[in-house]
Amino acid sequence: MTHGGSGTTPAAKTRDGDLAAGADSMTPWDALVGAGEASFADVLRGLRPLMPASLIDGEGWTRLFERTGELPASAAAFFGFEFRLGDPDPSADLCVPVASDVAAAAALEAPVARHFIRQACSGARLPPSRAALARCIAEFGRTDSVLARWAHSVLLEYDVAALPAGSCSGPGIFFALRRKPGPSGQDVQDAARRDIAGTLANACGRTADSAEQREIERAFDALPPGARVNQAGAMPDRAGRAIRLVAEGIDEAAVPAFLARLRWPGRVAAATGILACLRDVVSKVGLSFDVTARGPGPRLGLEIYARAGTGWQTATRGDWQPCVARLVEKDWCTASKARGLLAWPGHQKVYADNAVFLAHQGINHLKVTVAGEAVEAKGYVGMSFVPLRPLPDGFPEPSAGEPEWRGRLAGA
Repeated sequence: MTHGGSGTTPAAKTRDGDLAAGADSMTPWDALVGAGEASFADVLRGLRPLMPASLIDGEGWTRLFERTGELPASAAAFFGFEFRLGDPDPSADLCVPVASDVAAAAALEAPVARHFIRQACSGARLPPSRAALARCIAEFGRTDSVLARWAHSVLLEYDVAALPAGSCSGPGIFFALRRKPGPSGQDVQDAARRDIAGTLANACGRTADSAEQREIERAFDALPPGARVNQAGAMPDRAGRAIRLVAEGIDEAAVPAFLARLRWPGRVAAATGILACLRDVVSKVGLSFDVTARGPGPRLGLEIYARAGTGWQTATRGDWQPCVARLVEKDWCTASKARGLLAWPGHQKVYADNAVFLAHQGINHLKVTVAGEAVEAKGYVGMSFVPLRPLPDGFPEPSAGEPEWRGRLAGA
């Protein structure tokens, strides 16, 4: 595919090693990050050969291209997929960081943030939910905003796998919480506890709900000592209104008492049984749960990590193999999805006509969700695709580093 005769982007031809540009050409990176017509979906078409077909293929690609056409092509600098490991359908949901910090958003350095902030400032008539999202991202870019006191980064999550072709629902929005005090020096968890419900209501174009606020405060108060909420978000176009919280630092032994204080309506024994089943193959576990104005929802997610101290770019296939094998053993993951997930990690150069790119893929975490008698497993992976800067002759190329504005994947 060509756009305005402006050249080609890479079209990968093989899964591993150095990759050459293919014949099905697209717009080059310098045009993609400019004001051209190309989109993130155009970049995905070129990267498609790097994605195992058992994870995403066929109609899954069609739905993904439809849902990502609005995003700027430079969103490919870092993004993530969510795979339903027990479902043989090869489709995926998408996560895209908006900006990793307030300074990047304020300076319009983060391309996805810039895209939405320009929408908010354009004066164009937008759907209410889109206008609310754009205003929220613009607010995040103000260093003196209340949001900047407790939020470190903003991420968008696009439901794709469960939606029919042609769906135009908007993305969900998630905030990663700061680990250190914000600009005002205020305690992050305390500030977030009081502000999350109202902020997410505004971001979703909803009216603030005092009962929802009380339930959020009660969820924070239920956390055991040393635990913290590290992410909060909402999916405005999903059925029912809820806020998703992701907590970390809860020891396995403290989970039953925490769920009792939370008044989680599910079977605690089911959750602790899954934790016991995974104990010998994971290094740490986070808990994700929904909070509504009526209390916690019935779903509880157990977010599992393979090895302490490693990120998605450094954890190896060997680190993840025991976790994935255990999911297959429990019939929570199909054999084909397991093979695809373990084939996902990779690191290769992609050669285009006028630029060289670095594609880096890794597994961030897995999640086992229990809701009543149902158990579901998902895999969360990351990918960065960035141009390598030209270097003077005789200088060695640097090793790959993480994109400067990357964020943690949304555990939705």
